[in-house]
Amino acid sequence: MQENSGKKRFISATSFGIMATWFGMHCGSGFATGTQYTIYYSKYGWLAMVMPFITWAILGGAFYFIFEYERVTQINTYKDYAQNVFIKKIGIVFVIAIDLWSLCAQMLGVTGILAGTGSLFEGINLPYYLGVAIMAAIVLFMTIFGVKTMMKISTYITYGLVVVIVILGVIGVIQNWSNFCWVLGTRQNDGGTFFDALKSACTYSGVQIGAMFAVASMAPQLESRAESAKTAVGGALLNVLMLQILGMVIVANYPSVNAEALPVLAALNNTGISVLAWLYRIMLFLALLSTGAGCAFAIVARWKGVIAEKLHCSETVVAAVIAIVMMLIGTFGSKFGLVAVFNQGYGFLSKMAWPLGILPAFLILPWRIHFLRTTGKDTPDFSQK
Repeated sequence: MQENSGKKRFISATSFGIMATWFGMHCGSGFATGTQYTIYYSKYGWLAMVMPFITWAILGGAFYFIFEYERVTQINTYKDYAQNVFIKKIGIVFVIAIDLWSLCAQMLGVTGILAGTGSLFEGINLPYYLGVAIMAAIVLFMTIFGVKTMMKISTYITYGLVVVIVILGVIGVIQNWSNFCWVLGTRQNDGGTFFDALKSACTYSGVQIGAMFAVASMAPQLESRAESAKTAVGGALLNVLMLQILGMVIVANYPSVNAEALPVLAALNNTGISVLAWLYRIMLFLALLSTGAGCAFAIVARWKGVIAEKLHCSETVVAAVIAIVMMLIGTFGSKFGLVAVFNQGYGFLSKMAWPLGILPAFLILPWRIHFLRTTGKDTPDFSQK
């Protein structure tokens, strides 16, 4: 993107918009509450300072190949991605599997953010369904107006999240600095071996690879191989650094908050600084919003063109209808408190994620990208294989 000064930004608006959307998909209720961190990292004590970097090294590498393949081929839905990545004779099997994987993951996400927002409003003595309605309306707006609107709003949400997370993280660690040093200095670990922690870190990479569904329609707007690399590395760093800032708060309160339902809030309450509770609520609302929009956007991007073509109507109208249906299903699900089963649900989805998302990114995409570059073709033809 050319600037008035004649110079290019190191990180373009498109690149940062993709990074922000990716972070938004990560920064949901599990991230903001700290629940995911205690499940996958902090139960291993001091190893929690190491393992997240392994998770995001895996994801950064996988997303680089995904971004670059989609940029070169101009693939903008995960259906097209699945059909082109896998051999066409068996590609339909992977398309169906990825559709099921994506649909389950995104509906779990939407249900969770609506339930989380309702509970957040109840916590400040406002009606549960007022929170659900407000969140659903904002997500609907973000979803139906396309890629550029989604990236722009995600960018501003990310700015807000980064500021609040840094404030909460710095204060939370300072208040328990001595315990933080004790955990690291004595290598406290009540969760298991190094290999147990490594397995847990790999599982979390499976949970988070699902963000590829939301960014599939954005990657073709990247302009070069270097921009694909910057977006992948920058996105991975943004995610792991923000995760570790809140994670340090949990480690600084190890092991007492590991058993808490809301470990970050419990840690911040230990500081005795009441204003932190309001900052936390702001962070949680923004986190829920960013994840909800990303989940809905992934499904809309996948299906709006297909349905609009069959019904001969506007893609915007179809996008609105899909988003509304998702909000209604999510609202119905939130009524029954499905958040409690998310850990099991995401664990199952993670097992699907490695063969469908991570392994193909490392084992198939590099030579597919090389094939495209050396032949100059827009997309490989594997119909004979």
